[in-house]
Parts: sequence; C-alpha cells; structure tokens
Amino acid sequence: MQLTLVRICLFLATVLGLGGCSPVVESTPEPRIQTLEWRIDTGGKDTLADAQKASDWKPMPQLKSWGFGAETIWVRMNLRAADKGDEEPWLLSVRPNFLDYLTLYDPASNVVLRSGRAVAPSADELASIFFTFEIPALQHERTIFLQLRSISSRLVDVEVLPQAQTNKKNLYQGWLIGFLGAVAWVLALSAFGQWFMAPEKVMLAFAAKQTFATLWVFFNFGFGRVVFGPSLPEGSLTVLTSAISIWTIFTLFWFFSILLEEYQPSGASYRVYRFIISLLPPFPALLYLVPGSLIMFTANIVILILIFLLLLVATTIRSNQPSLLIPRAVLIVYLLIYSIPICVPTLMHIGLIEARSTFFYGLLTHVVLDGFVMFALLQFRARAMREQQYQIAMDLQRSQQEAEEKQRHLREQGQLFGLLAHQMKTPLSTLSMLMEVGPLKPDLMKRTIKDINSTIDRCVQTGQLAEEGLRAEPELVDAVALSRNYVALCRFPDRVDWTASIETCVFSTDPQMLAIVMGNLLDNACKFATPESRIILNLNSAIQDGKAGWRWEFINQVRPGDFPDAGRLFEKYYRSASVRRVAGSGLGLFLVRGLVVLMQGTINYRPQGDQVVFSLWLPEKLDRG
Repeated sequence: MQLTLVRICLFLATVLGLGGCSPVVESTPEPRIQTLEWRIDTGGKDTLADAQKASDWKPMPQLKSWGFGAETIWVRMNLRAADKGDEEPWLLSVRPNFLDYLTLYDPASNVVLRSGRAVAPSADELASIFFTFEIPALQHERTIFLQLRSISSRLVDVEVLPQAQTNKKNLYQGWLIGFLGAVAWVLALSAFGQWFMAPEKVMLAFAAKQTFATLWVFFNFGFGRVVFGPSLPEGSLTVLTSAISIWTIFTLFWFFSILLEEYQPSGASYRVYRFIISLLPPFPALLYLVPGSLIMFTANIVILILIFLLLLVATTIRSNQPSLLIPRAVLIVYLLIYSIPICVPTLMHIGLIEARSTFFYGLLTHVVLDGFVMFALLQFRARAMREQQYQIAMDLQRSQQEAEEKQRHLREQGQLFGLLAHQMKTPLSTLSMLMEVGPLKPDLMKRTIKDINSTIDRCVQTGQLAEEGLRAEPELVDAVALSRNYVALCRFPDRVDWTASIETCVFSTDPQMLAIVMGNLLDNACKFATPESRIILNLNSAIQDGKAGWRWEFINQVRPGDFPDAGRLFEKYYRSASVRRVAGSGLGLFLVRGLVVLMQGTINYRPQGDQVVFSLWLPEKLDRG
C-alpha cells in the first residue's frame, strides 16, 4: 500500500515540478530589439542625459535578475527600423507584474512614460495586467531607455512587438493566468468548505495557505493593480502586495508545521523551524521602518532556510509510527520535489542563478498543481483518518461491550452465589431440625437432598447454557415412557393425571435435555399448584409450522394472586412476588426455554381460568445443524 502511494505521489509531484517549469509563449520570430544592455545607478540620481553619456553598459539577455536592492537599474534597447509602410505603433512589454517604478525614455520620439505597480495605471493600461508602453514605429534605428526601481526582486523581461501582436499575446497570457488563478480560488474555497463540514486544524491551515497563495497570484500578476490601482495612493499597492507575499510564506510553512505534528517530530531542527515561522506574521510591519528591498530579500532567504529545515525534519522523523495518515515516505517524496519549484525561483529572485522565464511563470502553475496534489493527499489523509476513527470507535465499542459483559457476569455470579446461599439454607435447616427433634424420616431426607441437588444442577446447567457449552445430541426416545417415568419421580405423583393419545411415541430428540425440561415443568406444577389440587399432563401429536411433532401440556391450579408475569416468566432469576414463599432458584423456566430452543421446539405459557398452562412442542425429528 505504501509503495503504491509513493509511486502515485512521485508521479504527481513530478507533474508538479515539471508544471512549475512549463514554458510560456515566446516572442515572435522578428524581434524589434536588436541589442539589450544594462547598467546600475548606485546613487539613483542619474538623469537620461547621464545614462546616454555612461560607458559602463553590459550586455543583457531578454530576462535578467539583479536580485534585491535599492539601486536604480537602467536598460538600454537598440530598436531596428520599422518596415516601410509599417505605421502600426509598437508596444514595449515589461514583465513581471510586481516591478514598482518604470520610466520609459524614447528620445527620438520625445516620449517619457511612467508605469509600475506603485503607480496608478492610466485608462489605457487598465486593459491589460501587464506593463506596456506605446511607442511609434520609426523608419530608422533608435535607442530607448528604461529606468526601474522596485523593493521586490528586480527581475526584468522586456519585449517590443507590433501592437496587435502584443495585445494578442497579452490577452492569451492574461486569460491563462486568470484561469489558473480561478482554479486556485476554487481549491481554496473547497478546502474551507471541507474544513467547515469537518473542522480540523490541518485542513484550516491548508485553506489559509491556498488562500494566500491565490492572493499572491492576484496581486503579483497584475490583477490587484488593475482592480485597486486607480483608487490607492502611490506606493500603497506595493506595501500591500509585499505583506501578502510574506503572509503567503508564513501560511505555507505553518501548514507544513501542522501537517508534521502528527509525525511527532523532535529535535532542534523542528524547534528552530517553528521559531522562525513565529517571527513571520509581524514581518510586514517592518516595511514602514526598514527599506522594503531588505525586508523582501530577508523573506526570500527565510524561504530557503525553512525549506532546508523542513526537509531535515521530514527525513529525521521516526518511521515506525503505525498510525500515520500520510506515510512518511510519501511525505518525503512530495517535499523533495515540492522544494524544486520553490527554491529555483527564489534563487533566481535573489540573483544567485541565471533567470529563466520558464521558472518564473511556472511558479504560477506550481501554485495550482501543488493545490491539487496536496488536496488529493489531504483527501487520502481524511479517508485514512475516518477509517482510523471508525476502527477506534469499533475497538471502544468492543471494549465497552466486554466491560459490560464482564460486569453483567460479575453481577450474575454475585446473584447466583446469593441465590445458592439462600436456597441452601432452607433444606439444610430442615435437615438440622430433623436431626435434633427426633427420628429421621427417610422420605423427607431424600426430598431435602434432592432439592439441594436440583438447585446445584440448575446453576451448573444454566452456566453451561450461557457459555454455549450445550448442544443437542439426537437419539430415539419414547416420549410416553419418559413422561410416565418423570411423573413417577415428581413430588406428588399421586396428584398427577397423566394421559397420552397413543401407547408409544418414538421420536428423535436429546433425551437428557428433554428429561431436564420435563423435570423442571413437572416440579414447577407440583410446587406452585394449590394444595390437594390435581395436576394434568397431556401428550398428543401436533403439527406446527408444517412440521410433525409432539405437544405436552402441563396444567395446574393456582391461587387468584399467584399468576406470573407472562412477559418476564422466562427471564433468568425471575420469581413472582406472590410465590416467593416457595423455595426456588428462578432458573428453572429460563433453563427450560434455552434447552427447548436447542431442541428446535417451542415453549408457551397461558392463563386459563384459575389454571396456568405450559405448552411444550418438539419436532418429530431433530435436525443436525
């Protein structure tokens, strides 16, 4: 199971990593930019004239990162001449969307244009989430200059194309980014919905992480500028976006810290990891006290440190925990590949590795794919948790049932010992009295000893019945002879009127069980019948539920208040309050019903005038089963 899950996670994480590096649409085959160069204005005070006179220009690729810093970056672009008859304006596109201040100088056209995240967009710029500058297409080569400052990573991708081509490309990329952002929102809302239905800390953390990741996409890819830019003071959007970026980092690693809690991590690395996370929430407040570029640089360094600590914690947690909802191996594989599309753009923003547009724009794809992968893992985790909770509930229920059964058994044992002590006192007292007052009467002695044996036998047989230690063993039995024999052995054989419809009745049943049932029913009739009244026992053939069999009826007369409760008559230890003057265990009829069931028969009771009638039916043939 774990190996299969590892393979699935490896596949998904690989898709996540590759998706994080998926390429965007490249420029058309006819670039308008012939050469690109850059220089750094350390003091930030150079004018266009200073830039034109400068000699420290360096060659620049289309995408370049200078990391974080307060210096001003100048980009010089040498544009080729427009084709004859080409009067369509050109558009200079500058990406990414989180650059704060951009100023375009086109000396040949005497054009100076401003844009950027911190600058309120013009009416024309609201049509696109990208920074674009319209410049005329001139019939001769010329040089234009771009000046930029930003507290975020100074990552620049410039491109000059005819207006129609630029608008088409921007529209395509804008819809693609918008679609991915919408999917990210759906994942965040789904996570909140699942958390609302089944509140759990890890799902809340995932929903928060996905929400801030979606907000990061919304603001860093230009949608925030289009929606809120015209109404916010200059620079406010920069602070807001930077704060959201820091909170995105916080919720991301907070989510993983919550997820790791069930692995019971220990050691200094986990404590350091949690400590660094706790420092992140108030970090945005420093934007008003410390240079923003320094804050954002520190935030990106923190990302690398936390990724390292996260992998270290994941690889050092104990693997012998059987209750893990997401297997340790799956988590490690996921985190190892997850770190790639996080660390590579971070290193690129800092300026430690060469900038590639595939990595930067792929980070957006990563936000969505990571949401899908982690959502799938959390669904697996939720299912495993439900199964674990169900198993715990079943174990608890089983334990409760066992405890209740043990308590019931102890209660019954106490009740049985109490009953034995009470029932033994009467016959033993009788024996003691007979020994003291005069000559012993053999018949009375035998009856007293028989009562003691009967009580002990019933207790033993009831215990065997409760422990399912009895099983019917069918043999051929003559019911007439057996009935006649038990009439002769009962307390008052001379008061029993015994009749049978035939001379012999041979059928298949368990003779020992039948003997116990007959003995108990006859003994009950003798003990509870009114003095000197007649006791009737009838035996007849009878068909019940389509089966041939034999029915005994035990009938005896009782006093008006001595009728038992028909609903409780066959309960263990039940004795009617009106007959407690007569010695008894309260086990006889309970034992009778249990044995009759084993013999596949039925036992019923009904009052009939001043008489009680017990009807016993047994099948002609006992099925072995």
